[in-house]
Amino acid sequence: MTLHQKPVWKLPLICGRNSIEMQKMKRTTPIILILATFLIVNCSPQLTVDSVTATATSQPAITMTPDITIHPTLASPLVLQQSDEIKAKLFSLLKNNGGCQLPCLLGNTPERTTKQEIQNFFSQFGLLDTDEMRILRGDSYTDRVSWAHFFFPYSTNTYLTLGVTARYEEDQIEGIGMETFSQLHSDDSWILTWNSSYTDLMAYYLLPQILTSYGRPFQIFVKTIPDDPQHPDVSFNSLYLVLFYPDQGFYLKYDMKRVIVDDKYVGCPAKSFVDIIVWSPDNKDGFKKWTEPYYFGDYKSVAEATSLSGDEFYETFKEQSIGCIETPLEVWANQ
Repeated sequence: MTLHQKPVWKLPLICGRNSIEMQKMKRTTPIILILATFLIVNCSPQLTVDSVTATATSQPAITMTPDITIHPTLASPLVLQQSDEIKAKLFSLLKNNGGCQLPCLLGNTPERTTKQEIQNFFSQFGLLDTDEMRILRGDSYTDRVSWAHFFFPYSTNTYLTLGVTARYEEDQIEGIGMETFSQLHSDDSWILTWNSSYTDLMAYYLLPQILTSYGRPFQIFVKTIPDDPQHPDVSFNSLYLVLFYPDQGFYLKYDMKRVIVDDKYVGCPAKSFVDIIVWSPDNKDGFKKWTEPYYFGDYKSVAEATSLSGDEFYETFKEQSIGCIETPLEVWANQ
């Protein structure tokens, strides 16, 4: 079986995913580098994609890009030694976002947290490459990015990938990104799979909780890509939902498995993977372009893509955790 890795985007994920390779399987290499690109460049209409294909083995292969330096040691007085300790720490951070509100992420706040503090935060988890857990971390000095990548089982035959990236300028963290997803390991294959354990783990970031805690988003976007008849074997086609809170300094993207029901694409946010990027709300110059729908590529507003207005979407989904999004096939016919 061939494992189709997620392409490394030269521009932010939210600017548009136009490659069928993305639809096949999310990569297990440092996904955090993808989020890092958001913090390096502004969106533009042009999108460059480098697609990578790898052969599946008993464990997903991890490859590094050339400009990344892996740090085998980084002094920290509180390095966690056991995989159980590390998982417990990660689960605790995810449960309540490290005890803070967005745009603070996992206890770290853009333009308050320093480069050294974020590196100490990453270094507490150490480095591992065992059957129970894989942890990588490093820095790209060229791009001014520090990152950590975690891969470990958290449910029966199901593995979580968690990537965190911090972009810094001089000594201050400018923005932080987190991407998560899970895969089922079956017959030496890795299958992108959502399960209820993921919901338990990521409850803080799920749709009803976010809408209730942070109010109506400034903008709400939807995106999907029609089936490609040349790739009938694709098992996970995505429907994306984006909540954009520029004045509060963050956005969330929900990656849902998309199915076809009659003449509509349907995706359920309650069964989605969550990506987050946060920045300082005071950093208007660096992120003002994100308020312009043009820079969201071929995403559509929720009003264009569904029968709901932004207000109707907010009122509907803040009250329920099981509702699904429906968007007519014809809306995406020219994608």
